[in-house]
Amino acid sequence: MERFLEDVPREKAGSFYGKLTEAESQMLEAPIEEEEVRRAIVTAKGNSAPGADGLGYEFYRIFREWLVPPLTKVFNSLLARERLTESFYQGTLIFFPKKGDLTLPANWRPIALTNMDYRACSRSLIRTHVPRVLK
Repeated sequence: MERFLEDVPREKAGSFYGKLTEAESQMLEAPIEEEEVRRAIVTAKGNSAPGADGLGYEFYRIFREWLVPPLTKVFNSLLARERLTESFYQGTLIFFPKKGDLTLPANWRPIALTNMDYRACSRSLIRTHVPRVLK
């Protein structure tokens, strides 16, 4: 990353140049709020494939009023730890064919399917916490 940023003017690189400030670190470490989790569930693409647990976004949308409070607590608990749960590090790799000769590996596109709780957690962080720092 540093080599990439060498040619980018400091004012364009913003927070990516060097370390985060203390204020930026605190913004990224702020707890996730229920509304952020709710928004992550509601705005996600409904046609995405579920992960290994088999629970798709439709399940999360239907039961969101019951799921959002405990999910928010779990996400904040996980983020306070040094390491996330094992399911957050796992995905199922599938391959979709592209055009051309399908005997060639280059004509297949790999996709990692992760569980929806992981996606909701990461969407909550990416859509709210990261933009605060990049402003």
